[in-house]
Amino acid sequence: MFRMKARMSLSAMLLACWSCFLVSCSTINDRQEAITLRVMAVDDYQFNVLYKQPFEAVHPTIKLEPVILDTRYGVTYEEFKRVVETEKPDVLTLTPRTLQQMVEERQLLNLDPLIQRDGYRLDELHPPAVQYLRAKGQGSLFGLSSYANTAALFYNKDLFDLYDMPLPQDGMSWETVLQLAQRFTELEDASDIRGLQLGGYLYGKGLFIMQMAKDMQIRYLDPSGKKVMINTAIWRELLRTAEKAFRSGAVTVQPSPDPDSFIAGKAAMTLGTPATALRLGNLDQKQARQQGKQNFEWKLVTAPAVQGGFYKGSWSIDSILSIASSSEYPEEAWSFIQFMNSKERIRSSGSLWSEQMQAIGGRSLEPFYKYPPKVDVHEDNIPRGFNVQFYMIVNEHFEQVLERKTSIEEALAAIQKEGQRKLDQIWQGLGDTEDAKTGAEEAP
Repeated sequence: MFRMKARMSLSAMLLACWSCFLVSCSTINDRQEAITLRVMAVDDYQFNVLYKQPFEAVHPTIKLEPVILDTRYGVTYEEFKRVVETEKPDVLTLTPRTLQQMVEERQLLNLDPLIQRDGYRLDELHPPAVQYLRAKGQGSLFGLSSYANTAALFYNKDLFDLYDMPLPQDGMSWETVLQLAQRFTELEDASDIRGLQLGGYLYGKGLFIMQMAKDMQIRYLDPSGKKVMINTAIWRELLRTAEKAFRSGAVTVQPSPDPDSFIAGKAAMTLGTPATALRLGNLDQKQARQQGKQNFEWKLVTAPAVQGGFYKGSWSIDSILSIASSSEYPEEAWSFIQFMNSKERIRSSGSLWSEQMQAIGGRSLEPFYKYPPKVDVHEDNIPRGFNVQFYMIVNEHFEQVLERKTSIEEALAAIQKEGQRKLDQIWQGLGDTEDAKTGAEEAP
C-alpha cells in the first residue's frame, strides 16, 4: 500500500513538474504583453547595433534594456559585483574567471537542462571551447560563447621563396620570429621589404611590447592588481629585445589601418585574425577576376609561443553570455543567448562553429585553433581602464628609448612610477584608498 502511494505521489510530482515545464516553454511564445530584459554590454554600440536591433526585430515582445560595463580593458570583480547587485541584469557578459567566480557563488543558471530541452547543437561547436567552458563551470555549462579572440602568424610565401628564406613553422617562439624578421633587413636588394609588420596604431609600440609580455607570461601587475611590477630584470631583457627589433627595422608598427604593408606585399610576416584571412581571400578573388592571378601566395602558422617550446594557445574566449540565477525571465534570457550564439549571427571572423572554422581563401584555419585556449593567467584583478592607459605610458617611454633620449633602465623606472601613480588613482576612485596607499609605498 505504501509503495503504491509512493508511486502515485511520485507520478503526481513528475506530472506537476512537466506541466510547469510546458507552461514555461509556451510562455515566451504566447506572451502578449512586452517584457523588459536587462542585458549587460560593454558599450552602447554593442548593445544597440549588435544586441537590441537584431534581437527585437525577431522577438518584438521582448524589449532589451542596457546595463553598460566596459570589461574589455580590465575590471575588478568587486566593481563587477557592485554593478550586478545594483543594476540587476538578466543576461551577464562574463570573462572566464568571472564566470568561474559566479559559479562558485551560485549566481548563475545552469544552461545544460535548457540546451538538452531545446536541442541546441552543442556538438557543432568547437569541442575544446565547450570543454573549456565546462571546466570553468565545474562540469556544467553556465555560459555560452561561439566567438573567440584568436590570432595567427601570416607570411608571404612568395617573398620567402624569392629570397630563399626558411618558412615559418607552427609553435615558433617570439625570439625565433624576430630572428627570421631580422634576416629580411640584411638583404641588399630588399630595402623596402619589412620583416614583421604589426597593427596597434592606437597604442603604438607599447601594445606590441605588452603582447609579447603576455605571450611570454611576463607579469606587470601583482595578483592583487594593486602593485606595478615592471622594473625587473626580465622586463629589461624584453625591452632590449624589442629595441633591437625596431632599431633594425625588422619590426614595424602600422601608423594607421591603411595602407597595409602586408596586404600590399611589402612585408614578409604579420600577426592577423580570421578577418585578415577573409580580407586576403577576398583580395585574391578580386585579383583573379581582374588579372587572372592571385595577389601573392600567403599562408599562416600558429602565433608565436613562449620561449622554451611550451605553447599555451593563441585563442581565448573573452565574452561569455550567462543568465543570472535571480532573473525573473530565464526563458527570455535563454532565447537571447541562443539568438546571439546562433550560426546565422556568428558568421564573422572568430566563429567557434566547427563548420565555419574550416578554410578561408582555400587556406585552413587550423593555426587559429590548433592548441587549447589560453590559460587565464593574466586575468588579474585589473581596475577598469588601467590597461589602455598603461599601454600608452609604455609606448611613450619606449619611444624615448628609440630616440636615445633615455636608457632602458630609466624608462622602466619611469614606467613603474607613472604606472603605479595611475593605478593608485584608479583604485582610489573605486574607494580602495588604503590599498592604493600601500601599493604606492611599496613601489620601487
